[in-house]
Parts: sequence; C-alpha cells; structure tokens
Amino acid sequence: MGPGQKTKTLFWADDRVFWWVQSGQMKVSIEGQEPFIASKGFLVQVPYRIPYSMETVGDEPVLRFEVRAAGEVPSYPATETPIPVKGWKFVDTIYTGRGKYDEINKPYLDFEKVVVQGGAKGGGFVRDDHTWANVIRAPGVPTPPPSSWGHFHENFDEFWVVMEGQLEFLIEGEPLIRAEVGDIVFAPEERWHRALSVGTGMSTRLAITPRPPSLHYYQPGASLGD
Repeated sequence: MGPGQKTKTLFWADDRVFWWVQSGQMKVSIEGQEPFIASKGFLVQVPYRIPYSMETVGDEPVLRFEVRAAGEVPSYPATETPIPVKGWKFVDTIYTGRGKYDEINKPYLDFEKVVVQGGAKGGGFVRDDHTWANVIRAPGVPTPPPSSWGHFHENFDEFWVVMEGQLEFLIEGEPLIRAEVGDIVFAPEERWHRALSVGTGMSTRLAITPRPPSLHYYQPGASLGD
C-alpha cells in the first residue's frame, strides 16, 4: 500500500487472516483492540468475523505478505461500501458469533523487538483447527549432504516466509534453494523437504501449514528434530 492508502473495514466469515510486514509502517485498527502501528517484522492476525482496517503511515509504502483462505470473498460492516466482485451480490444480513484471541493467538508480535532484540523464543503465532503459522528461529549450520531428505507431509502442502537471515531448502525433485529475507518457498504434499538456517547469524522462517497437529514422515535413521 502506497503513502496515504488505506483499506476498507472488512472481515472474513470463517477464517483467520494474518500477515507479515516486510517494510514500511501501517496503522492497524481491529474492533475491540487499541489501534497500533505495525512496522518491519510485525506479525498481525485477526480472528474470523472481527472487522479491521489498515492504513499506511508515513512516506514509505507498506509491503506485507498476507495469508488467508483461498477464494474467500470478504464481508463488510453495514456502514461500509463493499468493493464490487464480479459474479457476487452483497446483501444486508445479521449474524452471530465471532473468533477471539487467546494465549497463543495474539493481535500482533513485534518480531524485531521481542525476538531479535529481546531474545524471546518463536513458536506458534497462529494456531486453530485449520491454520498453523510457526515462527522458527535458529543459528546457521553446515549444509547436510543431499542424502539427508528431512521429512514429508501426506495430505497437505507447506510453505515458508523468510523473516530473518538466510535459509537453505531442499525439496524433492528441485535443486538446493538458498533463500533470503522476503523469499517465499513452497513444498507440495508428499515431497521430501528440509529447511535449515545457514550463515553466521540467526535465521528465522514462518512455517505455514493448514492445521496442527501435522504428521511428519521421516526417513529411516533420521533425527526427529530435523
């Protein structure tokens, strides 16, 4: 979003939405929460059926990576004018129930302040019955041999956003990938894959899968920590 731009107030019917801010600053307004400024490194999430909006603050554009249910069309409060969607008709309705925050699902995580500078561990940022986003931070390690396959998932894809440092990904059928901050890497279901921090410092990836807990199939003889 460029300087001065803002979104309409909207919400999602049945799924959380979350995003990572790569650069710039945005004002985030979530119903029931105090508005806050999300800058570089922030992770933000909004539970289902809770209205929210975003607005760029300052002269720098905001770049975010947003994750939400594929193909879902947003809903809007009655006070807002919906953005037209071809083939859809918006109608006035009433509804009950909404999502909520809890001990794991917080409105935001200031990754740079809390984790990078403060030394806090990562862990789950989003966790519900069909969404799992896990902050994984580790020091760099030597590149294992190609015979170290990692693991695979039988019934779902996995993808990652590199939030800090450098990582190497080995995905079955693909050459070794060296990824840096802002890169997005994807592994289809039933493909062996591994993700490891490399380099001299710490590296962090946001690992995203459809649901926890998720079954990991490991190659025989592998460490279950891979």
